[in-house]
Amino acid sequence: MKKIKIIRKLAFKSRIYIRLMYFYFIDLFFYRKFTEIKCSPVRKSLYKKELLIILRGETFRDNNRLDESSKITKLSSQEECIDKFIKHVILVLRKTLPNTSLFVKIIAYPHPNNYKLVKAISEHVKCEIEEISKEKNNQITTFLHCIKRAIEFNCAAILMIRIDIAFISDICTDNFCQNKVLFQWNLLHNKRTLEVPDQIHFIGSDNFMKLYKGAFFNNKKLSILDNDQNELKSVPISKLDFRWPGTLHNFLLFCLKILKPNQIGYLNYIKDPDINKIDCDVRGHPNSRLGNPLYKF
Repeated sequence: MKKIKIIRKLAFKSRIYIRLMYFYFIDLFFYRKFTEIKCSPVRKSLYKKELLIILRGETFRDNNRLDESSKITKLSSQEECIDKFIKHVILVLRKTLPNTSLFVKIIAYPHPNNYKLVKAISEHVKCEIEEISKEKNNQITTFLHCIKRAIEFNCAAILMIRIDIAFISDICTDNFCQNKVLFQWNLLHNKRTLEVPDQIHFIGSDNFMKLYKGAFFNNKKLSILDNDQNELKSVPISKLDFRWPGTLHNFLLFCLKILKPNQIGYLNYIKDPDINKIDCDVRGHPNSRLGNPLYKF
């Protein structure tokens, strides 16, 4: 029995590595003419009048970041992130979508001060928290958990935001649409691989089940390694992270396989600083290259 399990694991890993080699072959010999994300006109607004906003990820990271660029940059405290979220997201949504009810759910790893975040947000909009194990989850599992909660909530759409970012500009709601998936902006990290930033996502309810079901491998389970402690050893746990494992950088490629092109768009528009460069200098990580004008860490 143990031998059969070992053989199955090896076969699964072999298929994954063959597919990854296929990606690199395509990138090497074919250039995708996909310079940025386009957004077709909105035809189907939020006809169910409930919007679920989920703040996801690890809270109170301001004293514990490990990357060098964050060490030399003034970090945003978690409290500042929530204040900016209220100013640039909640209050903006109330103004631009006055007939839509808002509900905020925090899906985060445990921390003794998480209750402070709920208290601050609850002064403006209804908010609750759900803590999930850090040892058993990463960005992909948390993301899928958020979509599952949105399905159960039966809302018009879900707006998912990483909880440790501090907005410096308003989020744009012009393209909110019940049958669209919107990325945080129009620019790609890389125009050849279609790598995208992965901090903010809008998903209309028409696409909840398509994305949720489509994210799993044939056995309908996430292929998380035993005792991995969130280190996935470059083996994808879902079709969502088929490339760049453990992140959502592959989400655009995933969506292009499942959705129609007119169902994909963006929230905020940012002008490309150099349309001829394959790697864009506007980054999801605000302390890298030119950063971005929407938020900081």
